[in-house]
Amino acid sequence: MHECPHCHREGITHLQKALSIYFGPAECAFCHGKSHVHIIYGMFAVFFWVIITWVFIGLSYMSRSSIFLLGSAPAMFLAVNKYVLGAPLRAIPRA
Repeated sequence: MHECPHCHREGITHLQKALSIYFGPAECAFCHGKSHVHIIYGMFAVFFWVIITWVFIGLSYMSRSSIFLLGSAPAMFLAVNKYVLGAPLRAIPRA
């Protein structure tokens, strides 16, 4: 669980935070405040994942073995964990 920027309680799940954007914010289970992760963190995650995937493609090509391509999935989870789940949540002002 992640801390809500409104009430400062652990009310936002990992999945809510990973999928939160400004137009689809995460909602706190306690105060129902809405928050999101800034899009730049998602862009960092995608960039990191693409770079690591190309490294695995190169390793696969050089070794003539496709087993290295399986490394792309863990690289995606690592990128999301490092850049999106580690990013601060931004509070959306209440109307």
